[in-house]
Amino acid sequence: MNFAMMLFATVTLLGQHDEDYERPGRDAPQSPSEVVQALADAAAHDQEALFRYHLTWSFQEGVARLQHSPVGDDGTFAWPVFMGAVAADPIVAVEHNQFFERASVRATTQAGKTIKFDLALEDGRWRVKMPAGLAEQVKALEPPPAADTLEDDAATAPDESPGPGPVAVVPAEEDLGTPPVIAPAPAPRTDDDNFFAYGRPGHYVWYLPDYLFLAGSGALIAASELQLIRPPWVLIGPDYRPGTDEPKDVLDPRLDTLIGRPYLQEQISPYAILGAGVAGAIALGGIGTIRHRDFHHPHAFVLGAATATMLALDLTTVLKNSVGRLRPDFRDRYLRSACAGYTEAPASLDCTGATEDGFTLTNRDVIDGMRSFPSGHASSSFALATYFSLYLGGEWIWGDGANAVSMPLAALASGGMLAAAGYVAASRVTDNRHHLEDVAVGSAIGVGSAAASYLLHFDLDGHARVRSWSLSTLPVVGQGGGLALSGSF
Repeated sequence: MNFAMMLFATVTLLGQHDEDYERPGRDAPQSPSEVVQALADAAAHDQEALFRYHLTWSFQEGVARLQHSPVGDDGTFAWPVFMGAVAADPIVAVEHNQFFERASVRATTQAGKTIKFDLALEDGRWRVKMPAGLAEQVKALEPPPAADTLEDDAATAPDESPGPGPVAVVPAEEDLGTPPVIAPAPAPRTDDDNFFAYGRPGHYVWYLPDYLFLAGSGALIAASELQLIRPPWVLIGPDYRPGTDEPKDVLDPRLDTLIGRPYLQEQISPYAILGAGVAGAIALGGIGTIRHRDFHHPHAFVLGAATATMLALDLTTVLKNSVGRLRPDFRDRYLRSACAGYTEAPASLDCTGATEDGFTLTNRDVIDGMRSFPSGHASSSFALATYFSLYLGGEWIWGDGANAVSMPLAALASGGMLAAAGYVAASRVTDNRHHLEDVAVGSAIGVGSAAASYLLHFDLDGHARVRSWSLSTLPVVGQGGGLALSGSF
């Protein structure tokens, strides 16, 4: 597998040439095609500073992280490696397509191969972006030949093309003007003996806190739904004390606009939101599995989606049972239940005008009527829509996988999901289940929970975070030594 193609492999892009439209980037000092050609020229002349100048900051920062990772300890991700790979097969022709601040370049090499580059505008210049899954691609390469064989090959055949694995640049001796000799680099180091290392089953032990959180959240929500946890008072709006036979605020006609709305059949049930969330997680998780070809990425995505939703519902549940605000249809709930004998009521309660439309409400519905603030439908729907939108953004809008085709499609999908969440929130007001402030606060809780969960499981470029911990000895002068604990979360 050619390392240059592995390094810059991306999806095929569609679009129009830059000269056809007025778009951002038209006034850049160099066109995308010129930048790629300059990148290749810098590699051919071993000009590292100029080579890196044509790469995005995120590309350079990503390589720096890889250089300090276990897979990069052997120099696999050194800059001469990248330049040597690009220079090994010179580029003879380029053509580009541009979509606003993104561009793609199709380059043809001297050997007749096609390499695709993704570029982005940065500081007013076109720069090459890091391809997705670079570390995984390097790890998947075949192991190189033995070291002694490499030395013989380098001495006898300095002009041969590189082997199938990553390449290292070995400068020719006593002649700085000759091109560098390309030789395969050692295989990336793996830690197969560490059961808890990344890629091993024990690695997922570090996600135990997430699973415990989900279990605890499920227990809290179940206790609230079973009414094992109830609002003990009302902190906002008209008052109602469960078990009293003198609900004065409930029957006060001056409060019609606050709690005097009729009880209606809700348009969207919580099970519909749950079903949509599960379907979205399966669809995007499946695409992520195919795209990244590993378990870690979809695991982080699904775990993050569940965490975002449960965190939003946790906050909503605690507030619902602490604030105890009455729903807009609370009076109708109370009258239906009291007149049917399910809820304690004063003997003077007039039930002659009680509504008979087939809805039978009990004291359970009355208690649920004290949980108006905030809206659980709004918080859960916005948590899912926001989390899915952030994931789409990291994968196909601003992340490494963004291109001229994926950006508008992913943005359209994100907008559709957020619009659907907005519809769910609005329906809670028209269904007389919530006040406007309830859905506003619930929506904010959902957005905040989703953002927190996404950043816990992914970085801003859409890469799944890897959790790891290590315990090592640490020498201490004059005291023998100690233990050092390090990790990333």
